[in-house]
Amino acid sequence: MLVVMLLSCTEQSAPKTPISEQQAQPVVEAPQVSAGGEQLAGRWSSQHPGQAQFFGIPFAAAPLGERRFSPPDAHPPRPGLQQASNFGPACIQDQGNPGWYRMVAAGVGAVDTVIPELNNTSEDCLSLNIWTENLGGKQRLPVLVWIHGGSNRNGFSHEPNYWGHNVAAQGVVFVSINYRVAALGFMAHTALSAESSRGVSGNYGLLDQLAALRWVRDNIAAFGGDPDAVTISGESSGAGNSANLIATPLARGLFRAAILQSGTMRMAQRPQLAAAEQQGQLLATALGVDPSGDVVGQLRALPAQQINDTARAVISAYNNVLEDGWVLPSSARALVESGSHNPVKLLIGTNAQEWLMYYPADSGEAEYSAALIEYGGSRVAPLRKLLDRTGLGPREKRDLLESGYGFHCPALKLATAVDGHGGNVFLYSFSRVRPGAQALMAYHGAEIPYAFDTADSWLPGDAIDAELTASMLGYWTNFVKTGDPNGAGLSPWPRFDPRTLSYLELGDRPRAGTGLRREFCREMDIVWDEKLAALAPAGRTSQLINKNNNGE
Repeated sequence: MLVVMLLSCTEQSAPKTPISEQQAQPVVEAPQVSAGGEQLAGRWSSQHPGQAQFFGIPFAAAPLGERRFSPPDAHPPRPGLQQASNFGPACIQDQGNPGWYRMVAAGVGAVDTVIPELNNTSEDCLSLNIWTENLGGKQRLPVLVWIHGGSNRNGFSHEPNYWGHNVAAQGVVFVSINYRVAALGFMAHTALSAESSRGVSGNYGLLDQLAALRWVRDNIAAFGGDPDAVTISGESSGAGNSANLIATPLARGLFRAAILQSGTMRMAQRPQLAAAEQQGQLLATALGVDPSGDVVGQLRALPAQQINDTARAVISAYNNVLEDGWVLPSSARALVESGSHNPVKLLIGTNAQEWLMYYPADSGEAEYSAALIEYGGSRVAPLRKLLDRTGLGPREKRDLLESGYGFHCPALKLATAVDGHGGNVFLYSFSRVRPGAQALMAYHGAEIPYAFDTADSWLPGDAIDAELTASMLGYWTNFVKTGDPNGAGLSPWPRFDPRTLSYLELGDRPRAGTGLRREFCREMDIVWDEKLAALAPAGRTSQLINKNNNGE
């Protein structure tokens, strides 16, 4: 879930060259590629010689008019040379990401005005970006496809922390993708389902991601990438989407590995199509849609931003991937635990204080106790005993509880399930606290600038951060290349073993450990099963609006 200062990375804009020097420079032809039935002209990196960059490439038809609230269609090729040197617009959304980053900036002592508003949004947003150093290469390179976070209601592919120039410099072809978010990406309605040949609606954002992966499969070789060596990756809801891609049969053969950072599928919820359709009817009413008329036509005629903003006001969030019998024939958790998922190698982990930044500084015992009741089920007493044993204050214990419920234990659960069905798994826990970031600690999203080497100029850092960045960039790109993060010069990362709960601590210095959150997550297993058992048959009345809008 990341948005950052748009002038913070050197790849955004190179220093201006004096006129006399410009005149003396030889003309360098832009890199060109034929892909998707089009001729594309990109740009050369100003930082990495020989690195070609192609931005704003359409991977599906614009979801406008009759294509709104529909699965993505194929992009009709455009004639002539198409410029692919500028990022495309973000999908329709609100200002949630700039607001989130202003929280981070304030937490590290930076002036929040370094974070600009998000202005370039459009429904015509289904594009992707590619960084490659292997144009024309005889040996194809492995591919990393990045799926942005943002609670499935915000975010976009070209947030500066997601730029792939430093990853591509390590011998990986880096791809980042847009997808529809919020109501335009996940709204369901009975009229939309009736129109569908499959009798379903919603899940459009995940279907966009599938369309992007199919485009990568069909076209990435033109950029020097290997379509048989694709790793999907995401953070927060991007990681949750990746987990659903692991589960859905529609993604079969589109990737071989996944990196999930601070997010998985739902563990104690089963969002259902029927309940989502009811929510869609409430939204349609709030939008002034006449139920006796052409409901679908009216929904498609409304301004896109109005739909987004009304949904935000009426139902808070529209961000669930639904169990619809098509995209997800059962719950993602059940599909993975039964071994019905797509075979995958997995690198997965979470940050130590995922939720802390969202609590007021004066959050105390009352809020902690209320959280125990909400998340503890029948296990309030043993959970309180475990948390009290830490010696932390009530605000920090509340963070351990809610981070454990929504992030830490789901990661452990997914790691165990994938390992149990033959997948190589590597587990991490990120705990590094930047200098001056004690108010945030190891916050949600903090690991991304380390993994991609894209820290903003306003983020404080020292030699430890530089070392950790080099290590994490190495681990991540090694995993993309081989399915194993280990490599020369890196501290050993043990393969996950469900008996020992082996993992790598990514703190001031990487170090291996065992027994990660064993007792706490054993209790959470019981709580989740209780919550699932309390749902109506097939979970049809399950909660649609998850409190954890940053991705459980």
